[in-house]
Amino acid sequence: MDASPFADEEEEDFELLKGFKKTFINPIIVEESGDEWEMEEGCLSIPDVREMVYRPEQVAWVQHARGFMDPLISDWHAFFGLPNGNREGYPVNELQYRLDQPRHEVALNNKVSGLGDVQVALSRNMSLKEGPQVALSVGMKAATGEEADWLGSGATDYWALARVSGDYSGRLPLVWHGQIGMTRAGVSDLMGPNQKRSLWFGGVSLAWPFRDKWSLLAQIDAHSALGDGNLNALTRPAGILSMALRWHTSPKWTWDLGFSEDLVVESAPDITFMLTARYVASP
Repeated sequence: MDASPFADEEEEDFELLKGFKKTFINPIIVEESGDEWEMEEGCLSIPDVREMVYRPEQVAWVQHARGFMDPLISDWHAFFGLPNGNREGYPVNELQYRLDQPRHEVALNNKVSGLGDVQVALSRNMSLKEGPQVALSVGMKAATGEEADWLGSGATDYWALARVSGDYSGRLPLVWHGQIGMTRAGVSDLMGPNQKRSLWFGGVSLAWPFRDKWSLLAQIDAHSALGDGNLNALTRPAGILSMALRWHTSPKWTWDLGFSEDLVVESAPDITFMLTARYVASP
């Protein structure tokens, strides 16, 4: 909008109108007031066609420029020198997730919230002596999230893994972990015909107990591609780095505050901030 042609030196708002040049993208009108006025208007795309347009004298409007997370994520990537996933190429006030493949297309254009897919797992420690500890786990992810809102896959998955843990008692005391496993994914309409159902995953982590009840955690995880095709976000193996601060409030309760960042751009969530509570029941 260019208001300079309406600037009249005799009007009080001359200086304001003289330099008023702004772009309005999908503004939301919240209030109209004042007398209605008319003006002949046309369109540059349709020459020589003009009509009288009637508008109120004053219009109050709201425009969403960007959310709290937009500058936080961009500044985070810039600070650590990480790729920004072409974030600058898209409007900051537009929400659109789209999966477009041959014979399969789904999209999410609105903000949603709700319960996601619930996971249940059973683990057993297989080590009876001192030294590295070996545990086996099996689990299930139930289809409790609403598939249409992308809160879940719409299918039940089963997985099994082996985990090895140990202590390093050098100058810097560390606790290390490693795991590897397989997932058998259920058939998901969200993923479509290119879905892979047999998936591997693995990870390694280190914990540094730097003070009583406090630890620093670092972890790298990876998993195989979720599908076939040319869409990088789903057809490339994923790599994820996680770091957290852990607080041991009691022998049974721990709290983690941290983040996870994709190491392979577009194949994992861009960045996730996490607050996790863990409870270990007595044997």
